[in-house]
Amino acid sequence: MNILLDSDVLIYSLHIPKDKNLLPEHLKARELFDSVIAGVNPLYLISTIPIEVATGLTKIVGRKIARNGIEKLLLGATEIYPASMDLASNVAHTLSLRAYFQTCIENALIFGKIPKDEKDSSLPGFKNQYTEVRIGGVDISILSYVQLKDLVFITDDWSLWYISWKVGVSSYWLKGLAKEQVHSLANGRGIKFP
Repeated sequence: MNILLDSDVLIYSLHIPKDKNLLPEHLKARELFDSVIAGVNPLYLISTIPIEVATGLTKIVGRKIARNGIEKLLLGATEIYPASMDLASNVAHTLSLRAYFQTCIENALIFGKIPKDEKDSSLPGFKNQYTEVRIGGVDISILSYVQLKDLVFITDDWSLWYISWKVGVSSYWLKGLAKEQVHSLANGRGIKFP
């Protein structure tokens, strides 16, 4: 499966949290990232994700350890859009940037804020006190890239997952996944979720 792991999932995967309550997310994220390193699931990223991961890791573990984590992430990625070390990829990315930008703008207008569907109240993580779901610009750019590349998307951001799921993206919310489901995904097999 061609996947995009969101920055929160990557941060979980690249360090062991001090807070033991976050250990389940770390273990799930680690298994998914290990599947990338093993070549089972090619990892696709947009350039803002490594930047977010570097910023998050630096705050948590310091610059030196964060740099090592980022180097590991960059080596494991199949594509980092639109930046690339490969000249041919840069030319292809330049040609696709217009479609990507137009998709981002359209998605921002449509999905920046959507009402929650009460029929979804049984979903894991659904909070009844909120009547709408909102995502920001970086989330819109991630959603747009996932749509254009037809990627499997894994995030720990419930709002981003919910909107992605509502628009038909094959997406998964990390906290809502059972260990067996993560194991299936890490072995390149899709699962039913939610």
